[in-house]
Amino acid sequence: MIFGILFFRASLVYTLAEHFVLLGEISAFFRFQQARYRRITLTTLLHMHLDFPPEFGKTLAFRTRFARG
Repeated sequence: MIFGILFFRASLVYTLAEHFVLLGEISAFFRFQQARYRRITLTTLLHMHLDFPPEFGKTLAFRTRFARG
């Protein structure tokens, strides 16, 4: 019976550790995606700035600030 309790505790700890590792991987993935999205957004805004005349500068500044978070 003691071995059953110890095995149950060990498997519970292992399962919790697996969940924390999985959560860490998921959050790292989303951080990577967020950084990638920001880079794409800023590049797109730079191209927009080159394509449009200067009176669109206010919109560009607002969108750049929004893209940086």
